[in-house]
Amino acid sequence: MLTHQTNQSSAFTAQAMVRGGNLGAVLRALKAERTLSRADAAKITGLSRATVSSLVSQLLEAGLVREVGIRTGSVGRPGTLLELNPLGGSVISVEIGGDFVATRLSDFVATPIWQRRIGLAEDSALSVVLEVATELATLAMEQAPAEVIGVCVGVPGLVDVERGVLVHSSELDCTQAPIRSWLSARLDAPIHLVEEANLSALGEVFSGDSGAAGSIDAVLDSMAGLGRARCADVLYLSVGSGIHGGFVVNGQLMSGHRGFAGGVGHMVVDPGGAVCRCGGRGCWDTRASQRALFDQVHAQARRGMHSPLLRLTSYQLTVDRVVAAARSGDPVAVAALADVGQWLGLGIANLVTALNPARIVLGGTLSPAADLLIPTIDTMLRDTSLVWAAGPGEVLPASHGRDACLVGGAATILAGVFSDPLSLTGRKAG
Repeated sequence: MLTHQTNQSSAFTAQAMVRGGNLGAVLRALKAERTLSRADAAKITGLSRATVSSLVSQLLEAGLVREVGIRTGSVGRPGTLLELNPLGGSVISVEIGGDFVATRLSDFVATPIWQRRIGLAEDSALSVVLEVATELATLAMEQAPAEVIGVCVGVPGLVDVERGVLVHSSELDCTQAPIRSWLSARLDAPIHLVEEANLSALGEVFSGDSGAAGSIDAVLDSMAGLGRARCADVLYLSVGSGIHGGFVVNGQLMSGHRGFAGGVGHMVVDPGGAVCRCGGRGCWDTRASQRALFDQVHAQARRGMHSPLLRLTSYQLTVDRVVAAARSGDPVAVAALADVGQWLGLGIANLVTALNPARIVLGGTLSPAADLLIPTIDTMLRDTSLVWAAGPGEVLPASHGRDACLVGGAATILAGVFSDPLSLTGRKAG
């Protein structure tokens, strides 16, 4: 009897998996083609018309797709057209940085609806940062036009994705922080915790294009198996209060053992240099991060240089202000960015030697300065990397700038639904 029940349970599970995969195939076909009839969906997916009709009925009842009229002017019986329903669900992406929290609300077709970014003191306690993140996510939920189907949170540091734990973060000064469970107790939606540079890499690599803002659609297409990265081998660098990397190799995000790849800010580039927040000495973070940029601004003052920037408090000094000053010819800002650019170039040269990427994308909080930093970085690469000199690639500013993590976060939630929408199809529409 027990064996019979076990076999029945296994068969039911297998059927559910097949059903979920088929539902996902229909959603992905609609995602790729925008509008389809049931007959079109059957041709694209290879499923029978009867099966597609049943699947579409389930998706309509769940509110994930909608009918949008009749196709006219074609041979044969007119077909009712279907498309993804923007009100099929809302998604929230959150980025927690060392000195800011940013949040974006998007609909089911990835259109941004609402976005906020709040600056924080760099030494803010983790509890304060999480309270701000909760408040912003709650505000986003209040603006949501449909049920929130997921919240993706990007954080800087080593992330155990399965447990939802931030194992270590120098920027947030924490170890073994159970961020997912903390947020889950306060937000009524599934929470996903991911390293921010990995989300940014997804947002940039699959939808960016040589500096012009691309579409989040390409991220979803690639994650759902409908497309490929625009460039197969890319190094994405998120440069802010720390430096984090996202590596795409042969079109796939490389996460490494336990998912901890990308903590490049703590590779040593200056053995006799300053002590890092991690406890090490001479880490890349100490020479090429946002904090290093501000340190260089003050270092120029000690050398006798003058600038309006030097009258600003540490809280008032921002990347945007340094960049604006540099564009106006301020010698302090120009010198500070040149120094950071050289150290960025040195560290990137080491990564290029090991990884040989075709493209390097510069993003994060320092992304507004990318065009000022890239010439120095490129010079350092040509001067110090044999690999780059033998076969140079390109260094580009992030297409999505500071928003790459938010783009990747929204895509992560939606791609999960498009792969297996069973979790949502039990809902009633409306």
